[in-house]
Amino acid sequence: MKILVITQFFPPDITAAAFRIGDMTTLLSRAGHEVKVLAGEPHKGSADGIKMDELVDPKVDIIRCRIKPLRQAGMRAYIGHYLSFVRSAISKGMELKKSGWLPDAIYCSSPPLFVGLAGRYLKFRFGKPLIFEVRDIWPDSAVAAGQLSEGGKAYKVGRMMEKNFYRNATHITCVAQPMAEYIRGYCKTPISVVYNGIREELVPPTALPAPNKVKTLLYAGNFGHVQDMELIVNGFIEATQTGTIENWVLRLIGTGAKLDELNEIVDAKDARGFVQIDPPVPRSVIFDEMLSADALYLSLQKSFVLEHTIPSKVFD
Repeated sequence: MKILVITQFFPPDITAAAFRIGDMTTLLSRAGHEVKVLAGEPHKGSADGIKMDELVDPKVDIIRCRIKPLRQAGMRAYIGHYLSFVRSAISKGMELKKSGWLPDAIYCSSPPLFVGLAGRYLKFRFGKPLIFEVRDIWPDSAVAAGQLSEGGKAYKVGRMMEKNFYRNATHITCVAQPMAEYIRGYCKTPISVVYNGIREELVPPTALPAPNKVKTLLYAGNFGHVQDMELIVNGFIEATQTGTIENWVLRLIGTGAKLDELNEIVDAKDARGFVQIDPPVPRSVIFDEMLSADALYLSLQKSFVLEHTIPSKVFD
């Protein structure tokens, strides 16, 4: 088949959404399909030493779409950021059509929800089926992330868009059974549950931590609002300083909206000796770090919408 994939996040971005769709396009390409990807320009974190040919099959044709940089918080900034990708993706998609290339199917991956605008438009212009992938429930996940306020105008518009995209897709995929049940409450579109995963070839041979050393509790990923990283940082510092735990180090690898706040907590509580915050590294390095750690940490804040999914880091 010829498959057109639309996604704002794509390697070398360091984000779960980019890793997942990058792996998926690689699997499709290796299965013999011709895959073209309308992908956003890299804009979601980076790390030294990343090699694209290790992340995505070289046969995947990546067409980069311009994105307006997100330089400030707030509803208007986020919407302008997302819509800039939509405009560029539609333009690049129409260039493909004029060149004579026609897909057999269009695969549109969210979040953000706005990619559905590009998917719907190109579905109409190409006259081909649209598969709409739901990896996070928007706009509620945007509320959990602090990007939107529940009940606001943007939230209400987002809910209308959400229902519209569900109902006008040819097929829907999502990443968990509770998410599928939620979506079925809004549409009769066929739904397939396609769980997240991890490419086994990327994971190095199992290695156990060396004995008789200071033990490491490791988190690797996004320091965003929904991860609630302040909880583990404050709790670990208190447990260490009160002697509740001994000979443990908390190590955080990544970046995100809460990075500065986490650094401020560590500095204010004089905890640099046992709390370490490091910048992002390539996936191959992360897997080595995870295998050598004594324990791994993962959390999400309490939220109705987050209860419908399974964090991709569970698989890593």
